[in-house]
Amino acid sequence: MSDKHVYIENKDRHIYKAIELANELLDISVDGTREARDDSSMIFFGIIRDYAFRIKKLANEVLKKKEQEGG
Repeated sequence: MSDKHVYIENKDRHIYKAIELANELLDISVDGTREARDDSSMIFFGIIRDYAFRIKKLANEVLKKKEQEGG
């Protein structure tokens, strides 16, 4: 692993952490939806899923933009 790669990872660690958290939220939403007993629970876990996808999309857009700008 190059020094530049380590620097980029450290500099963007919060973005990568947000992606990890979004993945955890997706797992929670899948499990919660599977075990939901009522409509309000289904809606709640659907909202979690939607926001997890939004977080991942925005984080990846930020990383892509930073990459295109050279860092």
